[in-house]
Amino acid sequence: MNTTTNNKLTTAELTALHGATLAAMNAEARTARTLANISRRAQTLFTDGGYRAEAFASDFFHVFGPEGQHYTVLCGAVAGFNCDCKAFSEYGTCKHLEAVDIMKSDAAQADAFDAQDAFDPYALRF
Repeated sequence: MNTTTNNKLTTAELTALHGATLAAMNAEARTARTLANISRRAQTLFTDGGYRAEAFASDFFHVFGPEGQHYTVLCGAVAGFNCDCKAFSEYGTCKHLEAVDIMKSDAAQADAFDAQDAFDPYALRF
């Protein structure tokens, strides 16, 4: 960086720094938008997105897309978190992984509710 004796940047240096700062901010904004879109799409991937998941083991899933795509998803404390899609390799998360995580969470909540209901003598039975 070329500075004058009073430590001021030249116009060219300021222009270059401004351009680099804007580029970095734009990249961060694009990444934030992409991550928000991933989470939004994961919410309805299995209900409205045409995808389906099959559990191969407790933390190991096959996710099938509407156009024949196939993804392998690991989602759990023991197996870790991974998907073999491009988005996961680029962002560290993806709609497939997040949708499976939501599905597992919903199933666990339903199981907990059923277990509580089974042992509650005052629960309403229909």
